[in-house]
Amino acid sequence: GISDLDMLAELVNRQVACSPREVLLCAENLGLWCTAAAVAFSAYARQESRGSHFRTDFPEENPAFEKNIYIRMG
Repeated sequence: GISDLDMLAELVNRQVACSPREVLLCAENLGLWCTAAAVAFSAYARQESRGSHFRTDFPEENPAFEKNIYIRMG
């Protein structure tokens, strides 16, 4: 859930790099977190179940969500 993303954000923000390789790993971790957050927030915004995306609070398909959801940083 969202609290898990918050916990991971804290870990990503506390990374320390002592070598060029570790700098690369820190950057990759940040990118992975950003991707995970975008996917999670997109899934939360889609208030329906469709295909492998199943929500117990919205178990039915909703024709209003037959569209793509675009997320961008900013």
